[in-house]
Amino acid sequence: MHYSFDSTELIDELESDIEEYGTDLVVWGYWIVMPNGQELFVDYYFIDGDELEEFGEKLSEEYDQFFRRKMPAVELLEKFKKEKEIL
Repeated sequence: MHYSFDSTELIDELESDIEEYGTDLVVWGYWIVMPNGQELFVDYYFIDGDELEEFGEKLSEEYDQFFRRKMPAVELLEKFKKEKEIL
């Protein structure tokens, strides 16, 4: 089974946010669990974002189920880059 997910835009955005806000930036990292059990990070949102619930609603239109956790942006960036290599 092959999966495809282009994280190029997310990588570019997150690199830009880290450059602007610093390497201490913490974000909500969002992921889904694919049918084969693999976790796939699909988006992120700022911790202090005012529209967090709206963001969750937008993601629920695209994904049946998703999860989120607070994490350092640089850690999420590495996950996005690894996913890009794999997928």
